[in-house]
Amino acid sequence: VRAPQTEQSVFAFLELEAEGVAQPVAACGEIGDRGQRALFGDDATHRDLVGVFEAERREPFQIEARAEFAAHTGALVVEGYGLSEAAPVTHVGHLFQEPRYGSIGLPLPQTECRIVDSTDGTTVMPDGEAGELIVRGPQVMLGYWDDPQATRETIRRGWLHTGDLAIKDADGFYQIAGRKKDLIITSGFNVYPGEVEAVLREAEGVLDAAVVGQLDSHRGEIVKAF
Repeated sequence: VRAPQTEQSVFAFLELEAEGVAQPVAACGEIGDRGQRALFGDDATHRDLVGVFEAERREPFQIEARAEFAAHTGALVVEGYGLSEAAPVTHVGHLFQEPRYGSIGLPLPQTECRIVDSTDGTTVMPDGEAGELIVRGPQVMLGYWDDPQATRETIRRGWLHTGDLAIKDADGFYQIAGRKKDLIITSGFNVYPGEVEAVLREAEGVLDAAVVGQLDSHRGEIVKAF
């Protein structure tokens, strides 16, 4: 079944026991509206929320929301990454260390990944530089149903090209920088909308921000914020 490579909102309800009765409980604000989220709770021996798993597609869960959720629940917030074409998880944060907020963590066992030049799709980028995230492993799909052209464009030389831009640090942890199709090239420089949006949100009086590229006859594109 073909699944579009777009951000999807998928979230689960957590079952908490209240007076011996399992009840579904929806989590607060951010969860369920920024990407794929899954909540997991206790077994029969526990009566509280023990963890949250967050699978990123485009935009990291805001630090303030993580801290608030953890303070209210005592839960460990773990970030991860996945897409439908990889059934659906390839990276996850460490479950037994202090969380690295903003990082999608490490590749799952038997999962290989590279950061490659977003133009040629093959040149491996050095640590700390953004490029397209490509992955391969047992969870990666064979192809799109009845769409060989889309399969050839997405799976090349055995690697799934995610369309997401990412950065790997010196410790091997990965961070999503944005979507390849959202990259703004202005005067030959690569500008990642997510990074600009994060800076704008820090400004006093700015509740949220969205950044796009606008065609420009001199620079190719210019950065425009809303």
